[in-house]
Amino acid sequence: MEYSNMLRKGKILDAYSQKRQNSNSIFPEKATFLTGILRKFHIPYKDLEQQIEKRKKYSRRRTYNDDADVDFISESNCKFNKKLERFYGELTVEIKHNLGRGAAI
Repeated sequence: MEYSNMLRKGKILDAYSQKRQNSNSIFPEKATFLTGILRKFHIPYKDLEQQIEKRKKYSRRRTYNDDADVDFISESNCKFNKKLERFYGELTVEIKHNLGRGAAI
């Protein structure tokens, strides 16, 4: 979880103020440094697991339109064609129309 989100939830500031009240020194010493790290390790890990679970719920499969014109030879070519259509689609409408009409004549 991001630092700002943890601040909003009050996890960091609450832990800091509690540690400051309980001990004379808030800075780590030899003995407390590693135990503090090991204790705090599970908090971000648990938040990370929650984020992963949340993202799994929101992912969805894109629908495929069977009636659409097939103008691609592979999946990567399909994506490339969609990009081209997005950027140059309005410029090529007349050319596509003329090609379609020429094939019909």
